Amino acid sequence: MTEKLVLPEGITLNNLKDDNTELDLDSTIENIDSIQCNFCNISFESLLITSFGRHEGIVRIMPSYTDVWKNPLPKDRNKSIKMLKDTLILKIDKHKERHNND
Repeated sequence: MTEKLVLPEGITLNNLKDDNTELDLDSTIENIDSIQCNFCNISFESLLITSFGRHEGIVRIMPSYTDVWKNPLPKDRNKSIKMLKDTLILKIDKHKERHNND
């Protein structure tokens, strides 16, 4: 996914293309895993965002698209995916525990 960043008037960055108002940001968003709750109809999904060789993870609740966790991850892709999967399992386990306490 390529995003266009439009800078406010009067703000410029060095080495930009053409009119000095747009910057190409090269980032990818991958859906790593998704887990459905057994007690209700929501699911948790984990996303890996890669931008400029750095990784960031998001765990969100679907279908509301509510982010419940968002953090930077290691540069190593395999370690990042493992941490993201572990965090997803932790979040769904806590959610299920709340159901058991009801």
